[in-house]
Amino acid sequence: VTAERNEKSRALAAKEEALERVEAEKQRAEAERQRAEKNFRRARIAVRGLLSDAARGIGEWEQLTPQLREKFAQETLSVYESFLQEASDSPSLQYETAVGYRSLAVIYNSMGNEQKGEELLRQSVAVLQDLVAEYPSVVNYRHQLAFTQYALGLRQRRIENWTESQAALKTAATLYTELIADKPDN
Repeated sequence: VTAERNEKSRALAAKEEALERVEAEKQRAEAERQRAEKNFRRARIAVRGLLSDAARGIGEWEQLTPQLREKFAQETLSVYESFLQEASDSPSLQYETAVGYRSLAVIYNSMGNEQKGEELLRQSVAVLQDLVAEYPSVVNYRHQLAFTQYALGLRQRRIENWTESQAALKTAATLYTELIADKPDN
């Protein structure tokens, strides 16, 4: 009986040790995944900045012709669309894409293609609305949605679409009011 108990105790100890090793491996893998995602996010931001600066003709890119700037803008748009298609379940990629769409809207507006700019603003709003619906406690998503609604409202006002302008600006104001109520110190 004692030998049987000792064997059961050893088996139980071995099982617990194996579970601890599995848990430690799982934690290491999660830490590695988070590190990789953080590095990928940094790379996306760097690429976005580079392509965006080239598309806007900022800094060393100011000598670019409008045709080359348009090409950079199109390439940037392709990058963001691929983010959505490749990792549509990744909130961070969806967020980066929505912010990218809004940035591209500014670029297209500055190049005189306000219709494309408006289309990109609407795409940004759609992605951000989905994120806010799924993750209502993430302040950045709500803030970016409010800001993008505001930008869309200003765009509608410029083209004298008063009804849509008022609706977008009212939505932005409501979102900002909620953000202030939730986080008055921010």
